[in-house]
Amino acid sequence: MMARKINMLIHVGYPKTGSSWIQRFLFDNPGTGFAPLSGSDAQMRSAIMRLLVLPNPLLFDSEACLEHFSPAAKGPMYRGLVPILSHERLAGTPHSGGYDSKQLALRLAGVFPGAKVLIVVREQRSMIVSAYKQYVRNGGACALWGYLHPPRDGRIPLFSFEYFEYHRLVGCYVDSFGSSSVLVL
Repeated sequence: MMARKINMLIHVGYPKTGSSWIQRFLFDNPGTGFAPLSGSDAQMRSAIMRLLVLPNPLLFDSEACLEHFSPAAKGPMYRGLVPILSHERLAGTPHSGGYDSKQLALRLAGVFPGAKVLIVVREQRSMIVSAYKQYVRNGGACALWGYLHPPRDGRIPLFSFEYFEYHRLVGCYVDSFGSSSVLVL
């Protein structure tokens, strides 16, 4: 497939870095020059999960992604705004050590090669505490020590401190999109 270059911004997170605030007050405010891809927020978040995040690597369909997201980018572009694809899950998830974060970066680069990328980070200790609190709110049963030190038997991805070594994911995006196309805040 030959991906068509779309002038857009991809906000990949990290989770727990103010993503909801950024989405609500920056990206959903035409005065900033940005606009989310056309469609409701719930529809777009669902499409990102369904088409970009969840597919098995052997079943991922970059053409289906482009067919879905290209028309959604036209609405903001017709209004002179930069379309935004935003979902903090695109940086992986701390609860599984970001096991698929590189795969997601490569998928995004394959579908949207001309995009700019925004990565927002947070001081690691406060982010780990926030991730653990979310884990508990979502029904997680491990005490903090158990969450931070899961068994390593290789069968399922679990929490890993390596997820918070931000330079690794930033480097992957720089390699995939170019240093002038990646902004880290």
